[in-house]
Amino acid sequence: MNYFNKKNLVIISIAVLLIVNIAAIGTVLFLTYKRPSMPEPPSRKSIRTVRENLKLSEDQKNTFEIFQKNYHEKTKQVFIEMHQKRVLMMDEFSKDQPDSVVLYDLAKETGVLHEQLKRLTINHLLDLKGVCNDEQFKYLEGMFRQKIMDDEPGMHQPFNRERKYRNRRTAKPQGER
Repeated sequence: MNYFNKKNLVIISIAVLLIVNIAAIGTVLFLTYKRPSMPEPPSRKSIRTVRENLKLSEDQKNTFEIFQKNYHEKTKQVFIEMHQKRVLMMDEFSKDQPDSVVLYDLAKETGVLHEQLKRLTINHLLDLKGVCNDEQFKYLEGMFRQKIMDDEPGMHQPFNRERKYRNRRTAKPQGER
């Protein structure tokens, strides 16, 4: 192979690598900045959008507003207490010798708060249902299902099974420790 063939081969190789790199960078940028193509389900929409889609009367809008404020006031304290219990649990876990009795008691108290939160949510949804007509309720039904299935407001993400095992350690072969 003479000098010019080697030079041409190097130039072609560099050009191919440059094209591959540009394509990879373009793909990363496209996937990073693309917008989701699926419309958001009703549970992810703001309360204002939901009210607009429900075509509420003025009386219904006012009643919804009152119910929403009351619900947030009642649940705010429950969320604060649940957070405090979680902090206490983590503090106990962090100790050199964590006390399992204290942890069990905190878990029980958190469970009671969780039940209280679910009851408040159910009552809130029943209140909203009482204000809606049949057509409006059909729209809210999807929201009700999501709300009852969620553990906390704002967590309207479906469970991602792919992430379920992401932090799981792989089993080591026999004899390794």
